[in-house]
Amino acid sequence: MAEVTYKPVVYKNRQNPDGSFDVKIRVTFKRKSTYMSTTETALEEDLDANMEIKSPELLVKLYNLIIEFKKIVSTLDQFVVDTMEVGEIVDFIKKTKASSV
Repeated sequence: MAEVTYKPVVYKNRQNPDGSFDVKIRVTFKRKSTYMSTTETALEEDLDANMEIKSPELLVKLYNLIIEFKKIVSTLDQFVVDTMEVGEIVDFIKKTKASSV
């Protein structure tokens, strides 16, 4: 059974005009990845030389978001998840989050 994995990512070539960087969550399933936008941004001081997030406050926010995503996916039966593609999983997360607001 394949596992859905999540990782916060920042791309140095996608800097905003104010100097910040948009943070995305990479969702990987069955060796295929897609990216979910977040409302979080990272400043240069929040990142190390490899563009990895080092700010503890930002990491807490992002990992709380990832925990929420995992809870949403866990509501599905594992056999159903195994029949899905990564895009379908992301769509399910987005729809579930939108309906809970």
